[in-house]
Amino acid sequence: AINPHTDIAATGRYEVFVRPVTRYQNTDDPGEGEIHEEQLACIYQPDGRCTHMLPPEIVASLYKRYQYMQQQHAKKMEQLQAGSFPEELHKLLCPRRTPQAITRVLYPL
Repeated sequence: AINPHTDIAATGRYEVFVRPVTRYQNTDDPGEGEIHEEQLACIYQPDGRCTHMLPPEIVASLYKRYQYMQQQHAKKMEQLQAGSFPEELHKLLCPRRTPQAITRVLYPL
């Protein structure tokens, strides 16, 4: 199903965009809540679906780590067959990937 609030046209690759997202937040009163808009980093699959949302500050921090690895440990990144930052971020947030593999990419030995 397409979510018109978050999904984009398919690009054929993983993407990360920071954008305003309308969200509903429950309150203490049952049946009542608040609608508000906040800036979130949406992680998109190649088909344009937003599969995860994170605060932009967290994505920026992870991107710095990714850049560090690309610059300082290029051979390790190649050995691990690391993809683009958006692809690796998507893998990080998917439960199918083992924590050990993620740790190896973000925190080299």
